[in-house]
Amino acid sequence: MNYTDAQNRAIEQGRHPAIVSAGAGSGKTAVLTQRVVRMVCDREAPLDPSKIAVVTFTEKAAGELRARLDKLMRERAAEASNADDAAFLRRQRNRLRKARISTISSFCFTLIRENIDLAKNLAAGFSVMDETRAGALKNAVLDDVLEDFYLNADSADKDVILENYIQKNDAGLRNIILSVHEKSLNHTDPEGWLSHSDNIEIQNGIKLGLIRSVKFYSERFNEEISDLRKAIECYEGTNADKHAAYADALENSYGKAVKLLAENNCCITEEISELSQAKLGTAPPDKSPDKSVKAYRDAAKSIFEDNIYKSCLKISSFDDDMSKSLPAVTVLKELVIRFGIRYAEEKRGRNSADFSDAERELYGILSDNPEVGKRIGLQLIIVDEFQDSNRLQYEIFRHLSDNLDGLYFVGDIKQSIYGFRGAQPEVFSEICASPEFDVLPLNENFRSDKSVIDGINTLFDRMMTERTGGVDYEKNGRLICGLDKDGTAVISPEDMTEVCVITPQTSVAAESEAAYVASRIRDMIDSGYKVGKEKRPCTEDDFAIIMRSPANKAEIYAEAVRAQGLGVTFAQKDVFTECPEIRIMLSLLRVINDPYDDISLAKVLMSPLYCFTAEEMARLRIGTFGFDIPALEKACPDELERYSCGRDNPGCMKRKPLYSCLRLAAYGYDTSEYPVLASLTKDIAPSAKCAEFLSDLDDFRDIAAASSPHELIRSIYDTISAPELLSVGDDPISKQANLELLISYAREYCDFRDGGTLGDFIYNIENMSGSLKAASSAGSHGVKIMSVHASKGLQFPVVFVSDCSHTFSRQDYSGDIIISEEYGISTKSVDISTMSKIPSPAYHAASLEIKAGLFSEEMRLLYVAATRAENKLIFTGTKKIADKEYDKLDVALNGRKKAKCYDSNYLLWLLEVLSCECDRVDDRKRGIIKFGDVKYEFYPLCKNSDNEDKTAVPESTVSEITVAEEAEKPDDNGKVDIEFKGKIKEILDWRYKYEPLTAIPAKFTATELAANRREKLGGENYGLYVGKPSFLTENETGKLSGKRRGDAYHKLMEHIPFDRVLSAENIQTYIESPAADFLTVAEKKSIDPADIVKFFESNTAKRIITAAAKGNVYREYPIFHKLDAAQYDPAIFGAESREELIGAEPYVQGIADMFFIEDGEIVLIDYKSDRTDNEQTYIDDYKLQLDIYKEALEQEFSMPVKQMLIYSFTLGHFIDTQKGGK
Repeated sequence: MNYTDAQNRAIEQGRHPAIVSAGAGSGKTAVLTQRVVRMVCDREAPLDPSKIAVVTFTEKAAGELRARLDKLMRERAAEASNADDAAFLRRQRNRLRKARISTISSFCFTLIRENIDLAKNLAAGFSVMDETRAGALKNAVLDDVLEDFYLNADSADKDVILENYIQKNDAGLRNIILSVHEKSLNHTDPEGWLSHSDNIEIQNGIKLGLIRSVKFYSERFNEEISDLRKAIECYEGTNADKHAAYADALENSYGKAVKLLAENNCCITEEISELSQAKLGTAPPDKSPDKSVKAYRDAAKSIFEDNIYKSCLKISSFDDDMSKSLPAVTVLKELVIRFGIRYAEEKRGRNSADFSDAERELYGILSDNPEVGKRIGLQLIIVDEFQDSNRLQYEIFRHLSDNLDGLYFVGDIKQSIYGFRGAQPEVFSEICASPEFDVLPLNENFRSDKSVIDGINTLFDRMMTERTGGVDYEKNGRLICGLDKDGTAVISPEDMTEVCVITPQTSVAAESEAAYVASRIRDMIDSGYKVGKEKRPCTEDDFAIIMRSPANKAEIYAEAVRAQGLGVTFAQKDVFTECPEIRIMLSLLRVINDPYDDISLAKVLMSPLYCFTAEEMARLRIGTFGFDIPALEKACPDELERYSCGRDNPGCMKRKPLYSCLRLAAYGYDTSEYPVLASLTKDIAPSAKCAEFLSDLDDFRDIAAASSPHELIRSIYDTISAPELLSVGDDPISKQANLELLISYAREYCDFRDGGTLGDFIYNIENMSGSLKAASSAGSHGVKIMSVHASKGLQFPVVFVSDCSHTFSRQDYSGDIIISEEYGISTKSVDISTMSKIPSPAYHAASLEIKAGLFSEEMRLLYVAATRAENKLIFTGTKKIADKEYDKLDVALNGRKKAKCYDSNYLLWLLEVLSCECDRVDDRKRGIIKFGDVKYEFYPLCKNSDNEDKTAVPESTVSEITVAEEAEKPDDNGKVDIEFKGKIKEILDWRYKYEPLTAIPAKFTATELAANRREKLGGENYGLYVGKPSFLTENETGKLSGKRRGDAYHKLMEHIPFDRVLSAENIQTYIESPAADFLTVAEKKSIDPADIVKFFESNTAKRIITAAAKGNVYREYPIFHKLDAAQYDPAIFGAESREELIGAEPYVQGIADMFFIEDGEIVLIDYKSDRTDNEQTYIDDYKLQLDIYKEALEQEFSMPVKQMLIYSFTLGHFIDTQKGGK
């Protein structure tokens, strides 16, 4: 094979450290393998193959590299000129199999095992946890850390955490701790990096960073003002003088403020403050077709108001803002460090490691023992895809080398797209700039046709810079077409790179774009579009649709492609617990664990497993399974109504749990209280269908009591053929694979917990749902739909880079917390007085850093997607987004050659390239614009054009005059139509009459209203829920505390029998029996029978037992009730007056723990496990909730509530909220 001069230099590079900057399609893998083979096969100075390490990004790449090297060595041996050479090459080939070719994790773990005596945190025989087990252990450790913090931390620290990181529960706090901890592991000194968060010296550097950003934006402001002046000079409207005057006002206020800020080191003086608040007046309308004057004017104002002035405000209030935010950062940092220490201890105790330990542990060995690197003696270390490495990995390679000799890094910073995995492309840039390394560029692309290369160069010359992509593309990154070395290739119009802007035809823009893409694919196939080096007619297998985030849109595109009669394949990486077959199985497991779970039971009955119809479910619910309803409605309508759903009959069928209804249908209904109904239904046979289900359920419950969850699931599969029944429909193979995965996850859980109950397993798999991945869909033929990340390393004849209008995520730089390389953790500080969150200076600076980094990575993602194409490249996006943001684009009235790319989607970047050099942006309305080597198409304007350069648009669509401007235009007599102007003003000033109600929820929970009332009165929110959506970890005694303990007591009281007064022994026996399997092991340990005995010893308990004997006790009763808002303080609903709520009274939802009927009146009971011993506190906090339940029950049952009682497990007695006391 003939190599280019640049490739030969890279292949023949000696052992001096080098970095190969290899562009897309430049043959870097061939160069890498040839370099290894050349050094191994050199007879004069052969390299020992066992002293070679090649680190790849994936195991698949490592396997392919081994195979390619073996093939090359075999070919070399076959071509040997003599027997000695052949024998030498065969020996080297065999020894090459000992080369260390693997991923970074495998490479590190291998070296750790070889030097295990030097490891600090691992011992011989250690195991490596997969992501599922590591995630489970992290959540378990985090439970312990937070439990300890909530119980033992200083009250001030707890207040800081509650105020800044907890809302309804601590799920957000948990995610923050895990994210920060993971980010810290990319550094050689994690705790040192975390200390940046509240290190005063580093924080003071933030002020300097803010000053630098102000200077940067000041330059941008001046550029926009300059462009504004030039645009006004070319303005052809009659109000040019007004625009000039407005520009003068802008310069005399904001412009002068910018100059003064530069002189005052960005500190705001009184004069600057006055200038920033200057009244600029109403800006004159921009009547030019391209709206360039408005675009520059708005850009200048936005830069000053949103960037310059806000940054200067942060600089001026720096000390005060830092004092507010640092406590929140410090406590969070300490929690992260505490979690890291406990997690490491837990792993040491298990002699286990996760993947992050590979690099950290090896780095510790190498840095503490310099002789280890020499002993290992690697002579050549090749790292592929080095642009996605981080500083810790580089330090490992540096320690393993001999003064950097033998280091050989291969990568392309333009393709660094794994920032979310810890990639640090700046390391690549630093090495390229280092004199210690030889830089070997490879820019010839042998993958793509000239049409694709030229299109990519046209676009990225103007978009990718050091700021926007990490490299100046035009100077250092341009691709050269290796398939057209003589430069004679002629690009036909049909091969040009295209940017297609689609006008949505439906309310869902993606549907129109998908339909357009699918129709283009169909047209190209039907017309015999030529692809490949041999220029054969294309097929459906030659097309790829690549999107930034296809998860929510892939199915839309797939349906559009199928509608064209084409095959399609895409990876459906669904969340495991969201797959229909898994949802049904989890519902069945919930029913096995607790048959009284009505919702889960209904799902199972109506699933393919048991096939109950909607009519059968309705009859089951009202107790008429097998009844002749028409006959009964004629014979005894009153009895039938009272029996099935009578409002005045608390014992009617409709009020019974679904499980009870099922048992009655299976074993016979009791209608003895209704004489006529009983006589007409006495011969109705029990339902065999219901009996069959109950038989299965009883068997499964017996198995669950004696077996592990994974054994139970396997038994379910074998007994009722669940995999066959649940895999009917599309993609049965993936569905069956998911069902097998459920068993695997259950087995992993049991191994992790050394057993574990069914209830524990259900709880934990539901709360780990986000990290459990479903089986991938099989398929290889048809149009491919994939993400940019999935397309990395692949190539396709025709590529559509679609959904270019997708807006970039802002979460990483606009959430409540930001994690940055330079500043560590930055937060929004909470101002309790206003209950608002104020970005601290650190947050502001970190936000700018993260945003710049993310936008830079987005540019590289667009480049990666584009460079997958071999023969044809098409970008698509919807015009709706482009029109909305179009006035932000620059126009080339000043001859600008570079796009700024400040907007947040690919389509605006691509359109900005067009706007850089086209005479008029409004040319887009002609349908097609040929710009250099890129063709812009505005669909459907160009759809029916015979001559694409002459496509016209009706004049009415070109002139864009707003309604307000039309109203100001004089008529033929030179007069303004005052009446018309007044009507327009009336329309524009109209306000929705009930606008205040739009801010009030239509539904509240009773707990929310009670909390709102406490907040209004200035009290604490005792009902704050600190959730634990993770594997449950008990404390040293195996017991729970806090809300989890209270939940356990509530669950017990929901099910415990009220047939007699129970002793402590009776209660303990019940808790340990299979009947209480709805409780987890930890919950059972956490319940003190003595607490329950006190309940049963009370007089109220005896009244409950009497009512239960008559069937008049109701537990966990759902409440959904429209409130009489006139009876409550409107403030608890978020309203200012009762009048606001008239006609829009909110609903309230809740669960009444228990009530019983006694002498035709209701006694309402609520259980509480709060740790307070003040009776009045209980009454103050919960009486509103009980009042709401009282109103709802009185209306539903048409009987009064005579008592509202709270039972406190802490106090051990009842509290009468109407009287106080026991």
